[in-house]
Parts: sequence; structure tokens; C-alpha cells
Amino acid sequence: MVSLLIMCAYFDFLPTDPALTDQVDLVEINHVADPSGRSVLDQVIYYRWSRADARYQVVAWRLLRSPQQVPRRDWNQGVYVSRWFDVDLLRKVIAGQRRETWTTYDPEMAERTIYPIEERRELATRIPRPPQVPSP
Repeated sequence: MVSLLIMCAYFDFLPTDPALTDQVDLVEINHVADPSGRSVLDQVIYYRWSRADARYQVVAWRLLRSPQQVPRRDWNQGVYVSRWFDVDLLRKVIAGQRRETWTTYDPEMAERTIYPIEERRELATRIPRPPQVPSP
């Protein structure tokens, strides 16, 4: 049994990471407050760099609901990584840069006037498995 597991690992038959993985250029932890300073929402915004527009563009955003969503520095690889359950799937997002902001407006909503939601890439979705062919 052990030799079978070693063979499977050697030939890459065993998945090394079950998480659906995305890579972005920048991740922002954003805290939105009203004019009197009361917290309105906490969110994580994912950006990619657009060479054509010479600016970061929003790819996706998520409400900050768990500490696992906060990107942590992976010193070995020089990136920021977050892993959490996003609805019903395990998600992993890798970012080259991270920033944390406190604003009185929602930067993701402001981005919609420049770069509409319909044009966003969004984070990866689950890839459906091919149908099983019954053996004869």
C-alpha cells in the first residue's frame, strides 16, 4: 500500500492542493466607514495590473467574513496567500502585493464607473468534471 502511494505521488496522481487557486497582482483589505467614522463594511478586493490602462483593475471582491481571507505573507515564495471556504469551495488566492486601506467610500463601487462588472475576469469557478463513462 505504501509503495502504491509513493508511486502515485511520484507520477503526480495525487492532488497536492485541493483548493481552487487564483493569482492576482494586488490584494486590498478595505475598511469602509461612514462620515462619522462608524464601520460600514470590511472587504477584500482583488486587482490585476492592466498594461493598456497603466493601472490596477478590480478582478473581484469578497466581504471579509473570516480571518482566513486576510492574506498572509509567505516568506519562502515572496507572495501573500489567503485560503478560505468561499461558499462551498476551498479557495486560495496568491497576490504579489498587499495593502490595507480605510476609506469613507467603497473603492470597488467606484471602480465600476471605470471598469464595469461585466468586463471583470472574476475569480475562478469550479471546473465541472467530465462525465463518467461506464466500463463494460
